[in-house]
Formats: sequence, structure tokens, C-alpha cells
Amino acid sequence: MFHATQTKATVQQTVGTSIAYHGIGPFDGRTVAVKLRPAEPDTGVRFVRTDVTGEDAVIRADWQHFIDARLGTVLGNQHGVTVTYAENILTPLHQCGIDNATIELNGAEVPRPDGGYASLYVLIERAGIVAQHAPLPGI
Repeated sequence: MFHATQTKATVQQTVGTSIAYHGIGPFDGRTVAVKLRPAEPDTGVRFVRTDVTGEDAVIRADWQHFIDARLGTVLGNQHGVTVTYAENILTPLHQCGIDNATIELNGAEVPRPDGGYASLYVLIERAGIVAQHAPLPGI
């Protein structure tokens, strides 16, 4: 069984291969397909809404894009495009020490797969965690 990292790596990390799953949006009940892809060093974690065209589709997962957290973590960009329940994938990524990843989804809500976070840990274990030989950025 995969266990989340207890200590943070000293270099940036990404997933070894792409991971795909689908689930039901927690609020709107729509089926959403999610694909987690490896990303280059210093990319950070970013969401790409495949149901939105062009650069409008990209939302970085950082404090500058935080909008709300009353019912779930909402991130958005300057074009008004949002992602809700971002914590459903950001939590497992953080626990596994993933610094760089692209999360593609075809809807506004991030679903948890059947089995919740535990199944995401298994998917990440299967994909592997790759050290990128780039130092972690300082605050």
C-alpha cells in the first residue's frame, strides 16, 4: 500500500506518467473526466479546463488564484474561469510531494474518484513519482 511521504524531498517532483479517472462533481452531479499529467520543473500545479478554449482555460493552483473556500476550494483566473473543489486533487498531490503537474478536466468541479483519496494515492503510486533535479523554490 502506498503511504504519503513523511518528509518533503529536496528537489521538485512530478508524476511519472499520466493518470486518468472520472467521477461525479460533488455539487452539480455531472460526470467529469480528469487527466493528471507530468509537468516540467518550475511549472507548479495548474488546472486546464478542456471545456474552455485557449489561454482562458489555464488556472494556476496558487494563492493568487484563490477565490473562496466556503463550500470547497475555488480557484479562478482573470477570465472568470473557475475550478471548484480543487482540494479533491490538491490534497493527495501535496501528500505525495508532487510539485509540478497539469490537471486537465472537462468541467468546473474536481471529483474524487470512487474510493476517495486512497484510490488517488494508488493511482499516483502506479504512475510513479519522479525527482526532477531542480531545487525547491524558496518562499
